Amino acid sequence: MTLLSHTDQLQFANATPIHQQAIINHESGLMSLTRMAFLSNVVDGSEPFGYEFIIDQPVAMATLLPCGAKIERCHTEGNFAIAFVSIDSSTHILITSRSTDATVAVSSASQAHAEHVASLIRSAVPAQNHDGQTKFRSWHLANHDRSVGMNRHITTPQWSDIQRNYTPPVSATLSRLFEMARPTQGGNLILWHGEPGTGKTSAIRALMREWEPWCAAQYIEDPEEFFSHPSYISEVLSRPVVCESGPTLTKASDTTSRWRLVICEDADQYLRATARRDSGAALGKLLNLADGILGQGLNTLILLTTNEELNRLHPAIIRPGRCLARIEFNKFTPTQARTWLPAGTKVPTSDASLAELFEISGTIQRIDAQPEANTSPVGQYL
Repeated sequence: MTLLSHTDQLQFANATPIHQQAIINHESGLMSLTRMAFLSNVVDGSEPFGYEFIIDQPVAMATLLPCGAKIERCHTEGNFAIAFVSIDSSTHILITSRSTDATVAVSSASQAHAEHVASLIRSAVPAQNHDGQTKFRSWHLANHDRSVGMNRHITTPQWSDIQRNYTPPVSATLSRLFEMARPTQGGNLILWHGEPGTGKTSAIRALMREWEPWCAAQYIEDPEEFFSHPSYISEVLSRPVVCESGPTLTKASDTTSRWRLVICEDADQYLRATARRDSGAALGKLLNLADGILGQGLNTLILLTTNEELNRLHPAIIRPGRCLARIEFNKFTPTQARTWLPAGTKVPTSDASLAELFEISGTIQRIDAQPEANTSPVGQYL
């Protein structure tokens, strides 16, 4: 549990009436009014102690309410619900429920009572089986000004099960990376490059699983926005990383603290040699986050993938000391493909990607419609 942020409190309390109305209009009116009903007790000082935490699973709001709780306001909008709940005259709860998770905030005149109520709510969360799945947090920028994070669980492979899907040099290098725990030297940037279909995304999923005990994966859905908005970067890096069962670990100097792995796929525009010209200050923010002042003491690793060839990447990205790991995902040679493919399968005569080998082996199939031959002239636009 973490101390309730004062950002929302101060934003509303210090706003003019017109600005307050604008804050309310940022969400639907009933949603904002429900939220402000809760914040009013914190802003006026009657309930100065607060706790806020996330429940990383969908949960029925009614199951979380302690005995004797009274719902004062509730608003439902699609898969989103928000409720303002009274425990007594000096303790209140705000529950925000979504299709994938829920956020709970507790405010009270007593710190001990706020913590007690929060503990009651956490104990009411139904146990959920996530065997074979890995937890991560996905991020995107909403309305170009507000970063939104969502906790998710996905099925991820064990590295030992997919290790053969990579050429021997790549497999050996990935194994060294996967076995690492809490890096003590080298850069904070992990760069994977290679042609489409060579298995970069599958390797990311395996890495998330292998590193889960010590590193929390943060998947950036829109890297073009992430590296362009300092507030977006700050929100992702400042959000406390919590253990599955235990207190928040925030002390950067503590060698047992959980790290963050910030994942940005297809980040080509920030890695090309022309990146500084094409993306402006975004490249500078990326480099500063990797090993500059911004990234100091944050226990953060950044994983970038690109389809670009190494000789087309910006030299500032690949300079010595910046990359913790730089791995090229290459195709299988015909000899390597013969070892990978089932016996009796026709072996390609040229280098083939992992995706092509899956198709050759019949593991994946493609539905194609072969068009009839058309001898008529083709126009200018296709």
